[in-house]
Amino acid sequence: MRSVAISSFGRIGPLACALVIAGIAVGSARVTHASVPADTLYGAAGDHLVVVDQDDGSVTPLPAHSGLLLTGLAFDSAGRLFATGCFDAEPTSCWFYPERLLMELDPLTGEVVNIVGPVTDDSGSKLRIEALSVQPETDVLFGFENPFPVSPRSRIWTIDKSTAAATLVASEIPAGCWEYHCSESLAFAFAPDGTLHHIGGWGKNLMTLDPDTGALITSMPVLGPLGMPVALAVRSDGILFATSVYVDGGGGFFLSTIDRLTGAITFMAAGSGKVGDLDFSPVVVESVEIDIKPGSEPNAVNPTARGILPVAILGSDTFDVADVDTTTLAFGPGEAAPLHSSGGHAEDVNDDGYTDWVSHYRIEEVEVAAGDTELCLTGETLDGIPFEGCDTIVTVPYVG
Repeated sequence: MRSVAISSFGRIGPLACALVIAGIAVGSARVTHASVPADTLYGAAGDHLVVVDQDDGSVTPLPAHSGLLLTGLAFDSAGRLFATGCFDAEPTSCWFYPERLLMELDPLTGEVVNIVGPVTDDSGSKLRIEALSVQPETDVLFGFENPFPVSPRSRIWTIDKSTAAATLVASEIPAGCWEYHCSESLAFAFAPDGTLHHIGGWGKNLMTLDPDTGALITSMPVLGPLGMPVALAVRSDGILFATSVYVDGGGGFFLSTIDRLTGAITFMAAGSGKVGDLDFSPVVVESVEIDIKPGSEPNAVNPTARGILPVAILGSDTFDVADVDTTTLAFGPGEAAPLHSSGGHAEDVNDDGYTDWVSHYRIEEVEVAAGDTELCLTGETLDGIPFEGCDTIVTVPYVG
């Protein structure tokens, strides 16, 4: 059995015991995952993750965890996938539990790789967090709580990703809400520009909320059949997606987009099964090492010269240069493409036993400016994972 780490929040409680027995880490351990292609749409579907096809609504299930019920789902900027849920021999019983565990999942396998602990407030009370979203720039994890059956109103919290400690943002959503079901929906999501979107009024209104107070900023009617919204997610291009259940209890869900400016609904596709909270995988840029003018130190560059600059992408035990899509390479402010149609050649330039990739660029296309101290190379792997590497330079004047 794999050893487990238990963090300082104390006794983990009955819902996590089965996961401890299964050898899943419990505590504040940092887990590193391989990146997945950006803008892959994930959904929480009971005891497993699914990947949702954005064109036809079909789902690709990842392996299930017996007894697990996933509720909230959100990626942070580093590509770590967080979820809330509970664990019981009868997953349907989880709906009635007053607590939700904060856990981390591997988006490639769907495996539960770490349990941070039950989400609790500053008094130690456990919270029923049913939906998650991460605020851009701050990378703060937000959670919507459904305190059913105590109250029909949702509350919004920020959650510490390393301890699962929660801080109340608003006790009613929107703040000051007084109607019995003015915010019965848990569907909410941050857009890349930081706007916090929420569906309220039994799926009739698209709202924006102040993430600092929960106060209503704007509200507009949705234009088209939305049903009862279950989840929202915003793609990196700003398109807002929603999953909704059929109001007649048809047993499936449908996928739609909502125009963030007008509220217009565009039906995308119908899906089968139950899909809860959604999120898109983020654009995670992998860091690689490069060496400008291999074997040269310092890397002197004359911005006015009509010469060629060699650049090596350094291979390592964590980065195989054979995975580089050479057609995506772009160097310097001018985003210069490699000089040769082959994109370069393989060579071990630093004699460390790992194969490196050397490409060449015309200096005038790189657009080096006098005084520049660094140049960067960007590209993607064959799997579509973006990467970037930078190296120092010294600009020198032309000597005739």
